[in-house]
Amino acid sequence: MSKNTLTAEYNRRQVAQVHFCIQYMFINGFMSSAEADIFHKRLRKYQDKHKVTLTRAQLMSAGLVYNDEAKVINE
Repeated sequence: MSKNTLTAEYNRRQVAQVHFCIQYMFINGFMSSAEADIFHKRLRKYQDKHKVTLTRAQLMSAGLVYNDEAKVINE
């Protein structure tokens, strides 16, 4: 895989994850609609700058991973 392909994938992942976080925080009352709009505009600038386009499926694939049984492993 070329560096450009990896960078494009990384940028798509970043946009999807940030979009998920904005939506999560808005839906759960951590930010107002106005605040969410500010973050979405900033995210849109990033998308435009890096020419990032996503399908709906790619956007919907982002999420959180949580494990209540997780433990810190000492190295």
